Amino acid sequence: AIPESVIAADKVTYRKLTPKPASEEAPEPEVVSDTTVVASFISMLVFMLALATVFLLLAPQRTEAARARLITRPFASLGYGFVALSTLFGAVPLALMTLIAIPLIPFIILATVALWTLAYLLAVYALSWWLVTSIRPLKPSLVNRLLAIAGGLVLMSLLHYLPFFGWIANIIVVLLGFGAMAPEFLAMRTRSPVSR
Repeated sequence: AIPESVIAADKVTYRKLTPKPASEEAPEPEVVSDTTVVASFISMLVFMLALATVFLLLAPQRTEAARARLITRPFASLGYGFVALSTLFGAVPLALMTLIAIPLIPFIILATVALWTLAYLLAVYALSWWLVTSIRPLKPSLVNRLLAIAGGLVLMSLLHYLPFFGWIANIIVVLLGFGAMAPEFLAMRTRSPVSR
């Protein structure tokens, strides 16, 4: 009841509020079908195998050198990978602080994504080929190496379902790949005409 001294009774309107049904309050979350998940995984697998084919055919010596480096010196590759990835991540705030390099941030992000993909693919190739040849020696043909990469990609994808260790395993794989690639990029830099 509102007193007359506050407002006249004929100016007061009463409206009853009814709660909305549960279906209107919160929409049901979209459920991703199994077909969509499988199709996405197959698309990713085809893309990664195509990328691996390009590097195995166009840069076989560099790819094999990086693979051998990762297998023979895994701890060094892990350390170099941590430094290389930290450098890439640190380039974005550094560009923000300098202000002049802000237009380069999209290129830095694209380079980070591209190198992340290559590092992951290289480490999967190195580890899966080492595991397969340790069990049974195989001829290092293109088909055998692609089959090993496909198996490694499937195994790494299954590790995503582990609550905590899957994430750690994938990060370690990426760091190993970065560390194995870093000397190759440094060698290309020292041999480039610009550096001379």
